[in-house]
Amino acid sequence: VVTLSENDLDSDGDQNVSGLLTASNDVFVSAASFQFSFTNFRMRGYDGQHNELFFNGIPINDVETGFPGWNLWSGLNDVVRSRTASVGLAPNANGFGGLGGITALDVRASHHRPQFRVSYAASNRAYRNRVMATYSTGLTASGWAFTVSASRRWAQEGYIDGTFYDANAYFVGVEKKLNDNHFLSFTALGSPVKRGRSAPATKEMYDLAGSNYYNSFWGYQEGEKRNARVQNTHQPLAVLRHDWQIQEKTRLTTAIGYQTGRNGTTALDWYEAR
Repeated sequence: VVTLSENDLDSDGDQNVSGLLTASNDVFVSAASFQFSFTNFRMRGYDGQHNELFFNGIPINDVETGFPGWNLWSGLNDVVRSRTASVGLAPNANGFGGLGGITALDVRASHHRPQFRVSYAASNRAYRNRVMATYSTGLTASGWAFTVSASRRWAQEGYIDGTFYDANAYFVGVEKKLNDNHFLSFTALGSPVKRGRSAPATKEMYDLAGSNYYNSFWGYQEGEKRNARVQNTHQPLAVLRHDWQIQEKTRLTTAIGYQTGRNGTTALDWYEAR
């Protein structure tokens, strides 16, 4: 909890408020890293590949682009809430800091409270409906912990003409307390998403169409709407992690991860014309 007085807000001598906010989920970091990413917003002037993203102890920045893979757990809100953030070169339990900071997620099964949660949401954004269910046992007396979560989001058409949304998500977490000093955990997740995209346009085109939601990516084919730009993404991730509490202030974490899948977008080929 960050408490700021009026003197703190009016002071011109110390503007390093972001350092205080890193004690919890930094609102600015969360918004700048994900919600503003589609506008090419660069936090502190640095590209997204300078922001290191860790998942259960392993770095999962995209190996091709270097950017954080936030879409890997799209739709799994219930199980990715536990995170820490460090701004700039500030140290983190998972790394030594980077120009864009570090965001680390710890989604081991023992870190989820015992719960059974089912929710439904209606939206007027990219998708119209969302159903989500999560079950977690917490760490039981026998030393086991289990967490499963799944969701579905869909829309026949979003608020932009010609767009549709068809997405699922799944999560499985298992952890075993071997003894007081050793924990072994396994986590697997995936988020298959298939959606119709919308096109950028100029203000002149919006004025001619009479709508700020004009989308040139769709048209009619045999009487049905079809989008030429369909994004199809599914990149499941699995992580096996071992924690060894060597001494009171010394811990060794070893983790190995595997990721596969696809990430692509369709487009008209125009019969190979230039």
